Amino acid sequence: MSDTSVIVHADKTVIKITGLSVRGLDTRALEKILCDRFGTVVRVIGVTGESIEMDLYGSPDEALLQDEAGTLRAI
Repeated sequence: MSDTSVIVHADKTVIKITGLSVRGLDTRALEKILCDRFGTVVRVIGVTGESIEMDLYGSPDEALLQDEAGTLRAI
């Protein structure tokens, strides 16, 4: 057994975009666009015909805006 310890911290926000008509989405291209836009790691974790769900890791607070209704606006 090794005496090495690994400590991991993942600051993650789950974002779900609904009300779309999704057809033929290139998830890798979307991840790249969002990674460049937010300057952090983005992973698409679910796609349906009407929504996209993704993880946004280590996003700066200013990248996420909350409106009066409490809805997060990131994109």
